[in-house]
Amino acid sequence: MRRELEAEAQRLALTIASRLLGRVPAPALSVALLQSLDTWLAELPADELRAVAHPGDAVEVVTAAPLDAASQAACTEMLGRRLGKGIELRFATDPSLIAGVELRSGHARLHNNWRADLDRLGQELSRDDEQLAVA
Repeated sequence: MRRELEAEAQRLALTIASRLLGRVPAPALSVALLQSLDTWLAELPADELRAVAHPGDAVEVVTAAPLDAASQAACTEMLGRRLGKGIELRFATDPSLIAGVELRSGHARLHNNWRADLDRLGQELSRDDEQLAVA
């Protein structure tokens, strides 16, 4: 019963997050998520960053809502600066991300989105509860 309640709480958290973000204008959200991605990539160790993509690779940039042309251009410039030139970018959407960005390449998959964060928090809470039950 406890696991069912935890799963329901996680579903509720996803619903709340989606509804709250639905009130934020899409262009403002795009700017914020790209800034967040830039900061996140800047903090990655160099070897992890190099492993994301190599020149000639295709990288899929997945967001919850479509990026407009200006946001795609800003993203292309930022990823060229962070990952290096010669990487082919493809833009896609996945509303289940809620907010944020995923970078998908043949070498790596980077999750920088609310859905991944909420899933990770749910797993951490479950582990904490399991440890408390054992103690």
